[in-house]
Amino acid sequence: MSTALLFARVVLSAAFAVAAVAKLAGLGRFRAALESLGVPAAWRPALAVAVPLAELAVAVALVPDASAGVAGLAALVMLLAFSAVISRARARGREADCHCFGPLGSERLGRAALVRNGVLAVLAALVAIAG
Repeated sequence: MSTALLFARVVLSAAFAVAAVAKLAGLGRFRAALESLGVPAAWRPALAVAVPLAELAVAVALVPDASAGVAGLAALVMLLAFSAVISRARARGREADCHCFGPLGSERLGRAALVRNGVLAVLAALVAIAG
C-alpha cells in the first residue's frame, strides 16, 4: 500500500471517528444544527443518531484493506451530501453552526466547512479508487 493511500485512510478514519463520537456526545447540539439547516422536524431524531453511526461505520471500515475501497466511496458520498446540505442552507440564507465535531468545536457553516469537505472528498476519492 502506498504512503499516500495509507495517509488518506488514516486521516479519513480519524476525521469520521472524531466527528461521530463528538456528535453522539452532544446530540442536543447536533439536533439544533439539523434544525438550523432546515431539516424537517420528523427527520431530526433519526438523523441525529443515524449520521454519527454511519460516520463511525465508515471510520471502522476504512481500516481493513478488504473494505477500504467501499468505505472510501461511502465517505465520498457522505461528504458530497454534507456539502450539498450546507450549500442549500447557505443559498436559502440560513445561518447555522456546524457542530460537525459535536461539543469539540462549533463554527458557522460556510466556505471553511466546504473547503474541509472538499479536501476530505479528494482523500475519499483516492481511497475509493485505489483502496
